[in-house]
Amino acid sequence: MHVVCETEIAAELPGENTAGVDLGICNPAAVAFSNDALLYPGNTLREDKHYFQQEEYQTEGDHGPSQKAQWAREKLSRRKDHFLHALSKDIVERCVEHNVGTLVVGDPSGVDEDNWGRHGNKRLDNWAYKRLMNMLDYKARERGIEVEMPDERGTSSACSVCGHEDDDNRVERGLWKCDRCGVVAHGDVNGADNIRQKTLSVTPPLRDSDNGCLAQPRVIHFSRTRGFQPRAPAG
Repeated sequence: MHVVCETEIAAELPGENTAGVDLGICNPAAVAFSNDALLYPGNTLREDKHYFQQEEYQTEGDHGPSQKAQWAREKLSRRKDHFLHALSKDIVERCVEHNVGTLVVGDPSGVDEDNWGRHGNKRLDNWAYKRLMNMLDYKARERGIEVEMPDERGTSSACSVCGHEDDDNRVERGLWKCDRCGVVAHGDVNGADNIRQKTLSVTPPLRDSDNGCLAQPRVIHFSRTRGFQPRAPAG
């Protein structure tokens, strides 16, 4: 039996700043604030998927999944849920620290309607962006943060500084360079900052974009014992 109760939460608005979130497969989330940027890699998800699917395939029985295969599937599902809950919680907590009152999450719906080939379609099938969007939505609202989810189309091909659009500016997976103003950026963070600016009447880009937080965001790695922690600086 499931019992659903609705409770109105009176939470104080953390501030008036706006943050943008770009959702992805390799990097589940990139977050752009007005003066900071965060990148959340999905290494842990990929490692879990590789390990537990290997366990599942090696124990598949003649008459369906074996007990160990079923265990592997359930374990993978629980770990993925834990990662998504921890990720959404960390993003919202950092929004509170940055005095964010509006969280703009790019909605990638529609991308899975295209044909990305056998390998690409398989990765899209495993992409739980809708679950992550729902988690971000209710966790943010619990902290008094308003949430908007506009269509993200066009945010990955436009420069977040000058607005110039060109698909070829995405040089590599993580590198974006504007051939008009010369800004060098991490591709996902550039998209997140474009999403952040979608609801602003005045759209100032991240400061010091060509060699600062837009190009070199803080990378937040996940540990099952310590949660999400910033990557230690080199050296």
